[in-house]
Amino acid sequence: MKKALVIVCLMTLASCAARSHGPSLPDNASLVFPSDLMSEKSPFVEIEVVTDGATSSGGGVWLGDGQVLTAAHIFLGVKSPADPIFVTVHGQKVKADVVFHGQPPHNDLLLLKIDQTSFPASLTKVVPPKICADVEPVGAQLYIPSRDSVYQTYASPAGTVMYKGKTWSNSTTALLSHGISGSPVYQGKSGCLAGIVSRMDIQASGTGSPQKQQACMKATLQGEDAHLGVTCTVDAKTIFMTADDIQEFLKEARTYLQSRSAG
Repeated sequence: MKKALVIVCLMTLASCAARSHGPSLPDNASLVFPSDLMSEKSPFVEIEVVTDGATSSGGGVWLGDGQVLTAAHIFLGVKSPADPIFVTVHGQKVKADVVFHGQPPHNDLLLLKIDQTSFPASLTKVVPPKICADVEPVGAQLYIPSRDSVYQTYASPAGTVMYKGKTWSNSTTALLSHGISGSPVYQGKSGCLAGIVSRMDIQASGTGSPQKQQACMKATLQGEDAHLGVTCTVDAKTIFMTADDIQEFLKEARTYLQSRSAG
């Protein structure tokens, strides 16, 4: 009798090629265009880290006062901390500096700073989002902007967490495409900042050799048949750093900056 096999695959969502295109629409996500997330007032920005001619890219969110929040793995995955980081705001690219970062996957957040003299004029029209006061309950409507689209999705029951008497979720029902790491996750109800996109979590279970199971998982995610005579069940979700994570991270960043100034 063959034993059941579980394969867990954690994949970052940052694109690692300069020729990356806009995201494709997953089957379980609806493409919508809320006026506040696709206008010149949108706090969404694009992030690029250039390494040896290749570009690791993703999204980010403008917090005001020159600060941009994104996913740390976009930066930490490159070869050298000296590689330049660029923030693109409504088509205008400016250089940014690293202020503070966490350690993925549990603290996948990065704070950047744009020099005041490099501010694009368009930022004067941008109102930074408020950070949600609480985590998101299962089923909560969420919006995630990207370079040229806005995804409508929901807080997934697959990412349910029970903590301090609350039942909440840190993942979405949509399996989003590569290149969307670091993008803001907005609560549909109030528009507050509910999270930052971090990674995909893919689990496949079934029978057969590890090689066949991995091939089955890849084929299933692409909507194809691996033709290996095995079956597998794939559970995939997009994980995001929650509002609680963001609040704690920014608190740590302030403490770090204060201690550096005092020193």
